[in-house]
This record gives sequence, C-alpha cells and structure tokens, in this order.
Amino acid sequence: LVATVSDTTFVDADCVGCFYKLAAANRSGFESPYAMISPSGTTAVDPSRLPVTLYLAAPSPNPARSGTSFTFGLPRPAVVSLAVYDVNGRLVRELARESLPAGEHAIRWDLRNADGAPVSGGLFFVRLSAEGRTRTGRLAVIR
Repeated sequence: LVATVSDTTFVDADCVGCFYKLAAANRSGFESPYAMISPSGTTAVDPSRLPVTLYLAAPSPNPARSGTSFTFGLPRPAVVSLAVYDVNGRLVRELARESLPAGEHAIRWDLRNADGAPVSGGLFFVRLSAEGRTRTGRLAVIR
C-alpha cells in the first residue's frame, strides 16, 4: 500500500516511470476491480476482480438529506435500469438506462424527481434491473 486517499488525487514525487495497482473502496466495504495506472493513464483491469454476481449495495448515506449514491456491481457488460419509486410504487425518477461495462458503478441521486423538484421526506425504493434480474433497496429521505 502506497497511499490511502479520500479524493481523486495522489502525487508520488519520488517515483519516475512507476506503475500502480489502483482500487477504490466504498463505505459498504465493496472494492473495485484493480487497474494498472501509469503516468500515461490506465493500462489494464484485472478481470479476476470483477463482481461475480449482480448486486445493489445499500444507499450511502441512508437516511439522506441532500443526496445519496447507489453502488452496484455487474459481472459482465449489461444494459442497466436504475429507478427510484415512492412507497405507492409510482416512479419518482429514472436515474439510468444505459449499457455499462462489467465492474462496480455508482450513481448519485440529488433527491429530485423527474421534473427537477426536491422530493419530500419519506421512504423510497430503488430498483436495479440488469441481465433479466432485479435487485431492490430502501432509502429514507429526511427533510
């Protein structure tokens, strides 16, 4: 381990021409696939570190006041749908409907509905659909 950082910047002034094995870890304990980093950019991702199954981690933070992130893993490339619903099952906002590569992904929700208005406090559900499978989670919003 060379460094643990809380932002996206690290400068190693003592090393010229070095390569690094980089991983990101979130608060839920999930770790991203490793990538080889060089001064010219990413050179490889270790396929053995890809998720072995589709998963949806608990939203972070939860409960949320101003925004939250949904982290999920894909064992292989897939078309993903990530949507938020209210307690009555009504669609609040679709956060993603796109093709994503295998690996761990995080999508931030600013706690606004599809019209851009802030949602009221309460309980919400998130649904991740990919590969013909669905994962769900709960989120409390405090206002």
